[in-house]
Amino acid sequence: MGLKIKLGAAMHTDFSIGFDKRRHSHLSDLTLYVHRFQPTQLWGVLWGLARMAHAPDGPWMDRFFARSQQLLRDFTPEGLAHMGWALASLGYVPEKLWLRAFCGMCAYKMRWVNDVMQSQTMDLACLLG
Repeated sequence: MGLKIKLGAAMHTDFSIGFDKRRHSHLSDLTLYVHRFQPTQLWGVLWGLARMAHAPDGPWMDRFFARSQQLLRDFTPEGLAHMGWALASLGYVPEKLWLRAFCGMCAYKMRWVNDVMQSQTMDLACLLG
């Protein structure tokens, strides 16, 4: 399987990406760097993997959870919403301690709502509901 692009009259693009063992090894390489990721990198990589329906292995997720818990305060509402969506899409159920910290930070971020952040806040409200 590979990247498939269909170009029709409407210039419709369909990205179908499958993982084989060689591609999976690149994700394993990322395990070495998760401890350096910043919030945008953390949720962005996980969100991208969820969009491709590819669940990372246990060691990668262990490092992801450890690093994300360290940085929860630095996540934007949008980042928290994307991370929550990705975890749910991949079927991950975090440990209660991580989940409690995550929900607490979502509730905290929702307290600082302004007009610019309304859509992000709605994302969080839907996620927590």
